[in-house]
Amino acid sequence: MHSFEKKSRLHIALCALSLLAACASDPIGEEAPQPVGEPSRETAATGRLRVKFKQGEVPERIIETRSGLQTGSEPLDRAIAALGVTRMQRVFPPAGRFEARTRRAGLDRWYDVWFDSLRSVTRATLDLSRLEGIECVEPVYAIRSIGPERAVAAPLPAAKRTASLPFDDPGLAKQWHYSNDGSMPDAVAGADINLFRAWEVTAGSNDVVVAVVDGGIDYAHEDLIGNVGNWAELYGEEGVDDDGNGYVDDIYGWNFIYSSAYPMGSNRITPVEHGTHVAGTIAAENGNGIGVCGVAGGRGGHSGVRVISCQMFTENRNDNGDEIVALKYGADAGAVISQNSWGYTNVYEMPEITKDAIDYFIEYAGLDENGVQVGPMKGGIVIFAAGNEERDYRSYPACYERVLSVSALAPDYRKSYYSNFSEWIDVAAPGGSYKYEGRYGDEYAVYSTLPGNAYGYMQGTSMACPHVSGIAALAVAKYGGPGFTPDKLRSYLERGVHEVDSYNPDYEGRLGSGLVDAYLAVSMDRGIDPDPVADLRHSDTAGEVELTWSVPADGDDGRADSFILMWRVGTLENPDPDDLPEGAESVVIPVRDKQAGDEITYVLTDIAEQTRYTVAIVAVDPWGNRSETTVISFGTPANTPPALILESMEEVRVGYNRTETVRYHVSDPDSHGFTCELQDPSGAVAIRKEGDRLCLDIFNYKRIPGNYTAHVSVSDSFGASDTADFDFTLLPDQPPVATGGFRPVYLGSMQETAEFTPSQGFDDEVPGTVAYALEYDEEMLYLQPVASGYRIMPLRYGRSEVTVVATDEGGLAGRDTFAVMCRDDSREVDLYPNPVRDRLSIRMGRDVEGALRVALYDAAGRRAFAAEVRIAPTAPAVVDLSSLGGGTYTIELRYEGGSLTRSIVKL
Repeated sequence: MHSFEKKSRLHIALCALSLLAACASDPIGEEAPQPVGEPSRETAATGRLRVKFKQGEVPERIIETRSGLQTGSEPLDRAIAALGVTRMQRVFPPAGRFEARTRRAGLDRWYDVWFDSLRSVTRATLDLSRLEGIECVEPVYAIRSIGPERAVAAPLPAAKRTASLPFDDPGLAKQWHYSNDGSMPDAVAGADINLFRAWEVTAGSNDVVVAVVDGGIDYAHEDLIGNVGNWAELYGEEGVDDDGNGYVDDIYGWNFIYSSAYPMGSNRITPVEHGTHVAGTIAAENGNGIGVCGVAGGRGGHSGVRVISCQMFTENRNDNGDEIVALKYGADAGAVISQNSWGYTNVYEMPEITKDAIDYFIEYAGLDENGVQVGPMKGGIVIFAAGNEERDYRSYPACYERVLSVSALAPDYRKSYYSNFSEWIDVAAPGGSYKYEGRYGDEYAVYSTLPGNAYGYMQGTSMACPHVSGIAALAVAKYGGPGFTPDKLRSYLERGVHEVDSYNPDYEGRLGSGLVDAYLAVSMDRGIDPDPVADLRHSDTAGEVELTWSVPADGDDGRADSFILMWRVGTLENPDPDDLPEGAESVVIPVRDKQAGDEITYVLTDIAEQTRYTVAIVAVDPWGNRSETTVISFGTPANTPPALILESMEEVRVGYNRTETVRYHVSDPDSHGFTCELQDPSGAVAIRKEGDRLCLDIFNYKRIPGNYTAHVSVSDSFGASDTADFDFTLLPDQPPVATGGFRPVYLGSMQETAEFTPSQGFDDEVPGTVAYALEYDEEMLYLQPVASGYRIMPLRYGRSEVTVVATDEGGLAGRDTFAVMCRDDSREVDLYPNPVRDRLSIRMGRDVEGALRVALYDAAGRRAFAAEVRIAPTAPAVVDLSSLGGGTYTIELRYEGGSLTRSIVKL
C-alpha cells in the first residue's frame, strides 16, 4: 500500500513558506484564503523562478561550462549546481540610454533562473531564498487576459452623418457607451462617459502615447493605421535603435511572447481580437468617415492619441509573454499611460517584481534619461481592469494601491453581471453586458475594432478599462505640459465622476468613486450659478412622498449637475445646506440622465402620517456653484401596515454547499415600500429584496447541521409591521461519492502505460477542496504524477489494484478501487499455476471477454472435463479441476469470435 497524504501535508507547509515569506511584502487589507500545495501550472511556471539579488550582490558574470553555470560567487554556484540550474538571465534586458535609471530602480537585479522542471518550485524557492545575497525569490506567475466570453462581429451601419453625432464615423451610432440616449430597451439615458460634451473641449492629441499591454494591435486596420506609437523608429533608420531604448525598429511596439526568438526572423506584432478591440476604444481615428470613434481619436488627420502595442497574448491563450518587461518597456518607449486588461491566476499577494515594474512606469514615464520631462506628463499612470469573476476579493495587480482600477457597468448604470466589486476599486466605466436578467443582446456590449478591418462587440472590465485610459489621454491632451503629474491626472479621473451607488445598493462603495465623466475630466469652471428650481411638486401620500421638478438650465454648463434636497417636520426657513437646523435631513441627487427642462423625481421615505413637512431644494453645477433655494410645505394623510405572504409551503432542506431560497410576497396597500429584519440562529440565511418580494437565501456551508426556525419582519416607513417564522433543515456534509469513473486498466506489455485523473472518479459538494491519496502495490506498479493526474507504469506482470481515497475539507473520505492487469500480449494464453493443484486460472488478452468454454482431454483423447466460465481482460477465468485425477491433460479453449486454443496442463 502506498499513500501520498504525508507528502501533501509537506507541500502545504512548504508552499506557505515560499509563496508568503520568500519576499518581504506588506499585505493590503483583508486577503482571500491562501493557496496550498505545490503551485500548479495554471498558477506558476515549473522549472523557473525569479530572483532579486541584494544591492551589490548581482553576479559578476554568468558563464556556461560543462560542469554547470559559473557566477563568480562560490555559495551561489553551489546552490545553483544543487538545483540543477541550466540558465540564468536578466529579467529586464539592457535598456540602452535608460540603463542607468533601470539600475537605480533596482530592476537590473532581477534574474530569471531555469532549472529541472521535475524539481519542486517550492523547494527551489526555499533553497534560493536562504542564500546571503538574495533579497527576494518569486514564482513566475501565470497571467490571463481579462477577456470577454466571446467577440461578436457586427457590420457597420450605413454611412450617414446626423446632426446629433459629432463625427461622421458610421459605427459611432452603435457606441452607446460614449453617449447613451436611453433608446435601447432597458437602457437608461446618461449611463455613458459623457464623451460628446468632452469632445467640445478636446478630442485628444498625438503628443500623448498609451502603452497597451495586451494582445497585439492590428496596425493595418483601416481605423488604426495612422496611430503608430513610436515616431522615432517610424521615421528613423531601419535596423537601428533610433530612440535608444534597447529595442531595434519597435515602430509598433514589441512582441514580448517571441522577444528572444522572433517568428520568421521578425518581431511581428500579431493582431489579436482583444488587444485590437481595446486599442480601438482608446484611439480609433475620429472623423475619417469609416469605422468607429476612439475616446481620444482626435479630429481627423491622425491628430488623436497614439498607441504602442506591448504584446503579451495571441489568440492561443497558452502563448503568454512577459508582462513585467512589457510594463516597464512602455515607459522607455515614450508612453505616459499604461492600459492593462489582464491579471494573475490564483495569486493572493502582490508580486514584488510586478510592483517594481509598475512603480518604474509611474516614476519615469515622460522623462528622458536625465530625469528631464520630455513628455506631456511628469511620470505615468497605470490603469487596470478589475476582473470578471463577479467576486469581492483582492485581484492582483488591479488592487495594488498605486494603479487605477476599473469596474464595469451596463447601459442602465448597474454593475455588469460579471464585474468584480470591492472597496479597492477606484472608478467605474461602461463595460457592457451581453445579458441582464435575460433581456440584453449583443448590442449592449462595447462596440470597437476587430482585426482585419472588422468591427464588433465585446464585454468585460477589459472593455471598461480603455474608456478610462482614453479619458486619461483626453485630460493629458488638455492639461499636459511642464509639471503636470499623474497625481493631478488621477484626481481628475477619480473626482470627475457621477455616483452609481443609488443604482447599485448591494454594491455600495465597491464599484469605485463613480462612473467616469470625460467632460468633467477636461472642463473648467467659469463660476456661473444654475437657475433655481421653478416647479417643485409633491404627491399626496404618507410614508413615501414623491417629489417632482424640472431640471433648470445653467449658463456655462448647460444644466444643473445635481441637487441638494432638504426636508424637516414643521418649518425650514432660509435653509443652508452646510448648516441645517436640528431635525432637518438632506440628500444629494445626481442628474446624469436628464437635460435642462426634463423632469426628475425623488421619493422621501419615513415620512410620518398626518404631519406637516417643509421641503427645500438647491440646484448645483459640476463645480459646486449653487442656485437660489426653492421651498414648499405640505401635510400628509394616514397608513396601512404591510403583510407577509409565504409563496411556497414545501419543506426546505438545504444540502451542504447548496443554496435554497424562501420567498415572501410583501403586500402593502399604501405602497410605501418596506424595510426588513431577520433573526437567524443558524447564520446561514441572507435577506434581499426583489421589488415587492422578500427573498431569504439559505446557504449551507460550514454551518452546524440541524433543524432551525428563522424569524423575519417587514416594516413600512411609518413603522407598521408584520412578522413570520419559517422552518428549514441544514443537511450535513457528505463524504465524496465514487461515481464509477475509474475503468479497469489493461496493459499488454511492460512498456505500455495508462493515465487516470483522481478527481474524475468522485462527486463532492465542494469539489475544489477534495484531496486525493493513492494505495497500491509498489512491487507491481509505479504511479508517476503528470499534469492530468497519474501515469500507471507496470513493474511486473499480473493483476493488482489501485485504491483512490478522496478526503473532503471536513475530513470525510470516500474510496474507490479499480483493477490493473499487465500481461504479455505476445502470448495467446496464460495458464497458472501449471502444474495445477485444484484451481486453474486463465488469462487471454484485452479482446477476450464474456463466456469461455473449457474442455480437458486425457492422454487417450477422451474428454475428462467441460465447463463454461466468464473471462474479462482484467478478470481471469477460474476453473475448479479438483474432480480430476493427476496426470497430463490437453486443455481446449473456445470463446465467441475467437479461434480454438490448445495447451498442456499437468495436475
